[in-house]
Amino acid sequence: MPNRRLQDRIEALVTKALATSAPDEIDKILLELRDALLEHASRLRDAATRPKSA
Repeated sequence: MPNRRLQDRIEALVTKALATSAPDEIDKILLELRDALLEHASRLRDAATRPKSA
């Protein structure tokens, strides 16, 4: 379930960024989005390199 929550957070941040016109607010949102995307990439990398159980 944590992956779904992360995906929901990413989608919410994208929606929020698209709806915001204040440059300072967009910068803050995009930093949060970048961190969430880095976390997502890290999780994918971990899943791809984790040994599969038989």
